[in-house]
Amino acid sequence: MFSTLSHLNLALAIIRPILPPRTLYFARETSVVSQVISCYAWPGLWAWAYRRFYPQLDMLVCQSCYMRDDLVRGYSFPAQKIVVINNPVDVERVQQLSNINHTAAPTTHPTHIHLLAIGRLTREKGLDLLIEALAICHKPSLRLTILGDGPLLGDLEKLVLSKDLQNQVEFAGFQFNPYSYLRQSDALVLSSRYDGFPNVVLEAFACGIPVIATPSPGGVVEMLSDVPGCSIANNVSATSLAEAIVAFSKGTRVPASAVKPYEVATIVKRYEELLVCG
Repeated sequence: MFSTLSHLNLALAIIRPILPPRTLYFARETSVVSQVISCYAWPGLWAWAYRRFYPQLDMLVCQSCYMRDDLVRGYSFPAQKIVVINNPVDVERVQQLSNINHTAAPTTHPTHIHLLAIGRLTREKGLDLLIEALAICHKPSLRLTILGDGPLLGDLEKLVLSKDLQNQVEFAGFQFNPYSYLRQSDALVLSSRYDGFPNVVLEAFACGIPVIATPSPGGVVEMLSDVPGCSIANNVSATSLAEAIVAFSKGTRVPASAVKPYEVATIVKRYEELLVCG
């Protein structure tokens, strides 16, 4: 049995003693457990449940070393029962969709630096930090397009107005094909407060677009380290993110080699090895 939802993973671990004894139970963790349960009611109870029951799983897949270490150090999960397998990206599909002309995508301008943010408008994505950072930059040449929808849309729009950035920031809403936006951008900005393994970074790599990011808990630092053209802020703050944005050089491209470790065939092989060999 292979489950991929955190609550289902924990439920299966809890009822493991009454399930068929010869069945192997594999699970895939999708986020940083310590960060997620800190937002729950009774986080102490959740932490106890993870420490008490999660080790009953036969194997756990994490998408980053940070996620693995969080479980081992914080919840006493046996390190030998964890395997790190990154998320895959369909490079060919992303590239094909990125070449579809999208009339709503921003038109590039030689004197502007076009930044793009993609994600649900929630606190963990840190888009308020990004808007604050844009204000700190004091660079009229910066243009930011935000793709996505969520409960903080109204608050973020008010923040843009309060910072007098309405001529620099556009909320483009949810887009079924964000890749045309990626292709026409100079950089993707990831301002998350925490993020397990953001697929949008892989999609940016597939389009050759560099990434500017906060060093949020999760796999971001692992993904961006040593990738030419990408930069990581010193800490998760608007000031530090602003410094990274100001230091960005327009025209930078990410080499094709950056996305190769995440190609579908490579990741599928890792899962085949896990499920066949156990």
